[in-house]
Amino acid sequence: MCDRHNLQIIVPYSAIAVYCLLIAIVFSIAFVVKRVDLAHQSRAEDVIKSNAKSSNRVAKFFVIAITALLYLFTNGMAMVLETFVTSYVVKSEHGASKAVGATMVTVNWTIHTCLGVPAIFLIKFIGLKWTLTFQVALIVASGFVFMFMGGVSLNWLWLAVVLESVGNCAVFGGLMGYLEQFFPLTGRMTSIFLLSICVGDTIWPMLVGNYIESHPEVFGFTMMLCAIATLILFVALIAVVKLTMVKMDTEVEVKVKRVGSKRAVVKTMSLDAI
Repeated sequence: MCDRHNLQIIVPYSAIAVYCLLIAIVFSIAFVVKRVDLAHQSRAEDVIKSNAKSSNRVAKFFVIAITALLYLFTNGMAMVLETFVTSYVVKSEHGASKAVGATMVTVNWTIHTCLGVPAIFLIKFIGLKWTLTFQVALIVASGFVFMFMGGVSLNWLWLAVVLESVGNCAVFGGLMGYLEQFFPLTGRMTSIFLLSICVGDTIWPMLVGNYIESHPEVFGFTMMLCAIATLILFVALIAVVKLTMVKMDTEVEVKVKRVGSKRAVVKTMSLDAI
């Protein structure tokens, strides 16, 4: 028989589970019924061929590897927060109830869900690179707050949770959209990204779960570690892309200008808006 205190823990997780299940069912049906294998008109064959010939394969390999590691640490940060923040607030010096931790997880998921649409407009306004830069800055800030201030008071811990939630809300799609500006992402590439996330989902719970009860400070240390790794990898990604790659719409515009067809330039859709 569940008392009122236990229901406070069960209900948020049950609501999240039902929501995720419904989303999975809806998208699975949409994929089967409305699946289209044709390439979008903005992804013309000459764009893909042109970029495939001009792109440095070694540079592309490093870009994919760095992005996969970025997913490992950004998703790891979200995984650790969602899984262990409840144990942290109970076992740490805060000595708070499980309901407080469950509320933090609920707020985290709420921010992730509600800020998806505003992120689209932010990307449209300032571009993908600067949106990702802003998000990484919030992630780094949250990591340091978790490490150095998270154990001081619950107010600081709440601030860190909000910063991480806002910073991590659109990184997954944002990174893919950023890379799509320079070369088409194949199924193999996206599979590598998802594999990296799955590896993180296996590793992070084992690393943190073994010590969270005896040494609660491992929570803040892990969050800071992921934040610093995210910053280093993001700077490396921007540097490699800037030094070795050219946007696909730029290549097409140059190619069309050589041919001398102004009409084709007008019809070419810029990938900056994606």
